[in-house]
Amino acid sequence: MIPITVRYTRSDIYLSVFLLCIPVWVERGGKVDLAMLDVKTLCLGVLYRGDATGYEIKKQFEDGPLGYFLDASYGAIYPALQRLSIEGLVACRDHRQQGRPDKKVYAITEAGRAAFRETLLKAPKEDKLRSEFLFVASFAQLLPPEHLARLIDQQIEQVKRKVDYLVDRMKSCETRGMRFAAGYGLALCRTAIDYLENERHILETRDEESRYADQEGEGSRHAAP
Repeated sequence: MIPITVRYTRSDIYLSVFLLCIPVWVERGGKVDLAMLDVKTLCLGVLYRGDATGYEIKKQFEDGPLGYFLDASYGAIYPALQRLSIEGLVACRDHRQQGRPDKKVYAITEAGRAAFRETLLKAPKEDKLRSEFLFVASFAQLLPPEHLARLIDQQIEQVKRKVDYLVDRMKSCETRGMRFAAGYGLALCRTAIDYLENERHILETRDEESRYADQEGEGSRHAAP
């Protein structure tokens, strides 16, 4: 049997450590049943706190806390509300507006409340991480250090903006559950910033593997017709 040698690069190590440090919420939607992070379930979560229009639910995905769990467009929200209505989990009524078209207001039913609570009792799936930044970082040996430095600076600024948002959100959280969720996200973001600032040298240092990648790329260019 021929032994196989696995060669790990510095970007592999950087990525692996970052993944261990920073689990985050990601989309697991698109299912017909009430999965934990299905659009239907999150719509029920909004309506559990009070009646809302489709527009108001969408704002919860854009500017509210639901944006950290799932991205949802009107093309996903309205079909989800329609299915919930057919299933008897939400009720819809027309609200008249003077000089403007009537708007539909959705309210959760008792059956909807029961279904939502039942869904919350399910064991949540393992968190996963999806990051374009980390995808690029995993090929750091192919990129110049100055480009990587800019990417890290941009990533730090993005995460700092999330910190500012979460700090502000914690001031207006109405329940201990929302305060806990916002605090958890805040802890993850601060850990990410700490790692990015203290370990950025792993990517910014040009070493033998980068020179090997340069030589490999140069050889490919010379071999091209």
